[in-house]
Amino acid sequence: MIKKKYLEIIYVCLLYLFVLQYFLQEYIQIFQYFDEFIAILFFPIFIVYVIKKHGKIKIDKKDIIIVLCLLGVTIIGLFSNFLYGYQETKYIVSEIIVFLKFFLVYFLAKIIFTNGLREFNRKISTNIKIITFILFILSILNYI
Repeated sequence: MIKKKYLEIIYVCLLYLFVLQYFLQEYIQIFQYFDEFIAILFFPIFIVYVIKKHGKIKIDKKDIIIVLCLLGVTIIGLFSNFLYGYQETKYIVSEIIVFLKFFLVYFLAKIIFTNGLREFNRKISTNIKIITFILFILSILNYI
């Protein structure tokens, strides 16, 4: 129970940091890379979770097609970069992270919200309503 409470607090804090990322990166330089950091952090967690729950996770055919397409595009991109020498390796790795982070979030959200965090949806919903309201007010003030 305590572990779930900490996970909820961490999730809500991350949610607010993502929403405020653009504002924060104006004043704190490190926030420009906040979403990449989260993607790098969550990728090993995702792999471990999939390995531990193998057979208990419902995998759709569409998900397999998405993963195969992502793998294909990544391999083609790596091959062409190494063949023609477009970029240095550190830039290639950062581009792969930027390319794959959306899909990683998609699969993580699908796993999290289909495997027992339904009661957490109310708290997420409440926080998203608060964020939406604040952003709406700020956007109106921006026009004024």
